[in-house]
Formats: sequence, structure tokens, C-alpha cells
Amino acid sequence: MVTTEFINNMSTFASNIMATTIVYPLDTIRIRKQLDEEPLYNRKALYKAYPAGILRQITYSSPNLIFFRKLNEQYKKKHGEKEPSLMMKTFFGSLSGATAGLLGNPAEAIMVRSIKDSQYQNIFHSMRTIYAENQWKGFFNGVVPMSLRCGVYNAGRLPIYSETKNYIQQHYPSQKGSVLSHSIAAFSGSFVGLLASNPLDVIKSRMQGSTQKRNIQEIIAEILQKDGMQGFYRGLMASFFKSGPHSIFSFVFAEQLALLLTGKELF
Repeated sequence: MVTTEFINNMSTFASNIMATTIVYPLDTIRIRKQLDEEPLYNRKALYKAYPAGILRQITYSSPNLIFFRKLNEQYKKKHGEKEPSLMMKTFFGSLSGATAGLLGNPAEAIMVRSIKDSQYQNIFHSMRTIYAENQWKGFFNGVVPMSLRCGVYNAGRLPIYSETKNYIQQHYPSQKGSVLSHSIAAFSGSFVGLLASNPLDVIKSRMQGSTQKRNIQEIIAEILQKDGMQGFYRGLMASFFKSGPHSIFSFVFAEQLALLLTGKELF
């Protein structure tokens, strides 16, 4: 028997895969900018390591949303269907983001190295290369800034999405369940999350793109010496153009699929 929970989870996975397929070229541009590499604007380069991007959606983006939804559901069940406060949603967002960031770090490391590697063949080649250099710990290079970045990003994105959507639908009942309410809420959440988390994203990409193990202090000092504080916001516009549409597509697809199949919104 197919349960509502199964449908909701599959809707989340499907929506993130569809969203990343649309915006993946912006991800390759963002990562190359963060690595001080010149972006390449041909189809092959823009979709380089695309399978690793899909793997990231399966191991990070989708579990992140599922964890957040489950934490909210458990809170409501325990408190008589009362909506969690903004502070509680911020905590749930940071917890789900940091946990999913830990799970998704291997896929992120593979994707970053694959995009940087001029000898890239496929993700299995990248996996063998990473393992040959640093064994299993190579897949967790940058895991601290990755988890911190995901925690900070989702502490902003997920509660702002939820609060903005609820505000719109309460004040404009005709927008309940609408694509417009989901889109505005998703973009607002993404905007706040990116401003807060981009410095950690730059540090993470530098660590994962390096063939040598480097610590956070070294990378921070290098960025400050070369570019000053603005160095921590390299790739920010590419992140906006990527993460804004990705959030919109992923939330809209997930919410609309859930509405179609279960009659209820996900968040």
C-alpha cells in the first residue's frame, strides 16, 4: 500500500531532481568562480559532472526537506497542531540542514572535484581519484564548512519559506496552495539563506577543490590576503541565479505534486 508519507518523500526527490536539471549550469559557473577558475559557457562544460549533481540532490537536498518537514510534523503532533514559532523553525532548519550537509558531503566533494578536473571522465573516475589521494577521508574533505554552510543556509531559507507562505495564504486566501505563494516564499527564503551562508560556501568549495588537505584557517587567511572580505562573496550572483530558481522549482514541484496526489501541501 502506498502511504501519504511515501508519496510526499517521492515528490520531494522528484522535485529536486527536476529543479537541478534546469539550473545545473549555474551551479558549474558558481563553483568555478569560487575556485578562481574561468567559467566555460558551452553545453558540455555547463553540464559537466551532472550525475554528481543528481547524487547531491538524493543525498543532501531531498533529505534536508524531509527532515525539516518531519520535525515540524512531530512538533505539531506534540503541541496539538500548533504551528512552531519562527525560532523553532529556525532551529529545525539549521538541524536538518547540518545533518543533510553531513550526508551529502561526499557527493558535493565529487561534484566540485569533477567540475575542476580537466581530465574528468565520469563520476566513478573522480571517486577513484579522490580515494587514491586520501582514501575515504577524501570524501569528507570540507565537511565542517559544508555542514555549517548547510545549517546556516537552511536556518534562513526553510523558516522564511514557511512563514512567508503562511503569511501570504492567511492574508490572501485565494492564494492558498497557489504556485505564486510557493514561488514568492521560496525566493524570499533562498535570498536570506544565501546572504548568510555564502562565505562558508566559498571556504567549502576551496577545501573540496584542493588536491591537498587544507584547514579552514589557511583558506580564510588566503582569501583575506588576496581579495579581502569581498572574497567571501565570490560567486554570490551565480548562487542567487542558481539557488533562487532552484528553490522556486523544487518547492513548487514538490508542493504541487503533493497537492495533486494527496490533497495537502508539504510544508
